[in-house]
Amino acid sequence: MTFATRLMRRYPQTGYSRAFTLRVAQASLELGEYKSARDFAVRALSLGSTGEERRQALWVKGAAERYLHDYAAARRSLTTLITEDAGGSLTEGAQRMLAIVAEDSGDLNVALEQYLALNYKYDVAYFIDVLMTLEQLAGFIERHPQLDQQDELRYALGVRYLREHRWNEVRATMARVRTTPGQPVSDYNHYKPSSSPTNPKLPWKTDTKSPGVRETWVLRDLQTVDEFEARERAVELAQGDEAKAETMYQMASWLYQDSTLLFYNPKAWQGWRHDLIERLDTTSLAPNEARLLWEYSQKHEPATHALAIYLQIVQRYPKTRAARDALFTAVVCHERLADYNSYWRSRYEIGLHAGERMVKIREVKKAYPDFRLPRTRLDWEPATRTINGGPAWDPLPKPKPRPSFSTRVKAKLGSLWDSFWDSFWQAVTGFWQNTVRPWLVNGFYTTCEIVICHLVLVVAVMRRRQLKRLWHRFRQMVVGVLRQQQQARSSAGLLSLNLSMNQAGSVQEESVVERIINQD
Repeated sequence: MTFATRLMRRYPQTGYSRAFTLRVAQASLELGEYKSARDFAVRALSLGSTGEERRQALWVKGAAERYLHDYAAARRSLTTLITEDAGGSLTEGAQRMLAIVAEDSGDLNVALEQYLALNYKYDVAYFIDVLMTLEQLAGFIERHPQLDQQDELRYALGVRYLREHRWNEVRATMARVRTTPGQPVSDYNHYKPSSSPTNPKLPWKTDTKSPGVRETWVLRDLQTVDEFEARERAVELAQGDEAKAETMYQMASWLYQDSTLLFYNPKAWQGWRHDLIERLDTTSLAPNEARLLWEYSQKHEPATHALAIYLQIVQRYPKTRAARDALFTAVVCHERLADYNSYWRSRYEIGLHAGERMVKIREVKKAYPDFRLPRTRLDWEPATRTINGGPAWDPLPKPKPRPSFSTRVKAKLGSLWDSFWDSFWQAVTGFWQNTVRPWLVNGFYTTCEIVICHLVLVVAVMRRRQLKRLWHRFRQMVVGVLRQQQQARSSAGLLSLNLSMNQAGSVQEESVVERIINQD
């Protein structure tokens, strides 16, 4: 392929056949070489391709121009192909690609034309219910009176007007819709808020192939318009803030508690709206498409319409009883929408919220400190201010009966006696704590110190006497020992003296001293 491309670029004057040039163009498109594919397709057309070869060359040229973002040229090529092919094998693909090119270039009208021709019902539903503005849809209907889907488109426009609360336009548009017989209004299955949001009851799922718009759908929508207008007139006629606030509160509660299919287009979606939005939430969207999808989702849910009215009540009549219940119900609306389905959960998780502001339970406590919160917010029914049909608040304790005069007098005397006794007891306790107790404690400590000091002195005296006795005995013992030693020395000296005198002469007479000693 690279060789063929380089060959044709280097020798452009060589007489290549139309078939060869077309094959090179097709191969370049497959390889993603869109500029080469467009150039070779143009060359194949300039060589006079006819029939199937010309249609294939137009296809390659339009596809390459689409990928090169040359939307105007791509639309011309694909439109020519659709005209020349006239229901051939390439018509459906060319229409599909032309719709994508028109959508990428911002021309929703041409894209819708192709999706209607292809009978791509979900793409049509997404266009007429989400992407296109009311003015674009109304203009498209007026410019295409020959379409077989005129009634479906007009019904879609009427539902769009209903979401915008444009009652006159709803009636005028619905009046031009040709309907087919269907289920009676009494059999219209509502999907109530208390039902499981993952398994709504869709009565049209059993008859999705029936042509036209059911008369029951139109009658139901017109009845909704009548109810809206009646409640709006009731608000205008109400006298006083309390009455107006309560009437608005009941209108918002009717929206909150009515079917979540109130603004649903059953003919366009046929039960697949939730699945399609979930898939779109996980795919890359065109610029501004995510914002349009988020705004559409809010307008589609009755709870968001009720939320707006609840917040208006709080803003206009903040001191009324209905304002307290409205602010609390606004919290319940946010909690319900935040867990409505995967798409709404993802929006709240990234910080988005329905309505003009986010309301949490702490705001209710701050704005109305004396407001008694219901036992639970699950199954809260704001219109009747009940929970699942039962009482929303625990009953207040019954007031005690008024006592008799004698009982009140006794109670008064008893309270006086109690107060006197309390005062007396406080005085006695204070005297004891501040006067008697400190003196007793100090006296006890002083007595203990005196006793301890006395005991120490007694012990000291006794010890001293005992020591004196011991000392006296010791001294006597020492004196006795010394006397014995002295006597022993004296006796030894006399003995030696006698011996010496006896040796000197035993005939000599005793001296006076000797006689005294001997006498002793």
